[in-house]
Amino acid sequence: MDFQPRIFNPLTKAEISLPSLFTIPEDKYQRIKLDESSEFFYDEIDQCFATDVEMFRDVYFRKIVMSSNDQFGTVVVIYGYIKLLALLRPNDKAWVLGPSDHTNKWVDFEDVYYHEEEHRFYAITHFSAVLAFDLNGQNVEFICPPIYDDHAANSNIMNYIAFLFGNLIKIEREVERIDLDDDESMTVKTIRISIFKLLPDVVAWIPIKDLGDFSLFVGCNQTFSLHHTVAPGIRRNCVYFTDHVEGMSPNEVTRDAGFYDLHSDCFHYFLDSDLQPNWPPSIWFIPSFS
Repeated sequence: MDFQPRIFNPLTKAEISLPSLFTIPEDKYQRIKLDESSEFFYDEIDQCFATDVEMFRDVYFRKIVMSSNDQFGTVVVIYGYIKLLALLRPNDKAWVLGPSDHTNKWVDFEDVYYHEEEHRFYAITHFSAVLAFDLNGQNVEFICPPIYDDHAANSNIMNYIAFLFGNLIKIEREVERIDLDDDESMTVKTIRISIFKLLPDVVAWIPIKDLGDFSLFVGCNQTFSLHHTVAPGIRRNCVYFTDHVEGMSPNEVTRDAGFYDLHSDCFHYFLDSDLQPNWPPSIWFIPSFS
């Protein structure tokens, strides 16, 4: 079994090889272990969390974000059961652990965004805590504290992070898990998307309803924004989404793709989410006309 992840561009056919999953340093929270029944465990606290060998390779890395489109950039991944950060810097032969103090405050990361002008990464947790760090994983700045309440604790809610008009933006997405009658299977459907802007002076998130002529794209890829004239068919003031749920197992990826129109407060779904599982999940890519 090959546990060396690769990043592949389907348009240019370029491929970037990354170090094996086994080079991520062990810590007191997570480790990778193959038991006698050929199942992988990757949570030392709760060893009941296991998956078969084939699925492990696909679900262990939750998201990969790069500072450039070649091997000379820094790569940040969200990985494992409690979703920690790991980095790969140019010329590194193995992964290094990313910023985290290993408390409930700085685990459970859900999105990472690379800010090109600042040359640093921003990461957000499930509880809306935000930190920033440089290309070496150092000079960590804590931007926003976590929010602990019943709403934030909902496992059906996922956070994304981006910058728009110079503002730090949080996209909050809630999904509904629907049990199907046929064979006890389940489907997942996005039912709410809310957008917030961070007010740095008071460190508070305030809701916004207008993205101007831009739209946001969220999913397994880095969150990004595009002007609606960049590519044909993009609608302004919308949030486009593809499958991206807590477990990210093949059975949970059920073609939950579409867009949410902020002006009309309406969802438009591209596919019937009751169809067969969509694995691997779809991703967005930024068009290039150069």
